Amino acid sequence: MQFIDVFEDGIDGHEKVKMFMDRGYRLPLISIDNQKFFYGAISNKLIHETATELLK
Repeated sequence: MQFIDVFEDGIDGHEKVKMFMDRGYRLPLISIDNQKFFYGAISNKLIHETATELLK
């Protein structure tokens, strides 16, 4: 797992983050196991359910 604080650290070196932000995706950007991708206002329940499903 990796947390990137784009406001404190910037996005240099994180090309995927830059690409998604350039395309208009809103923060936060969340990727789980490079299989599922969420952005913007996201429920914690949805993230938990997805992570649980991928761990099976």
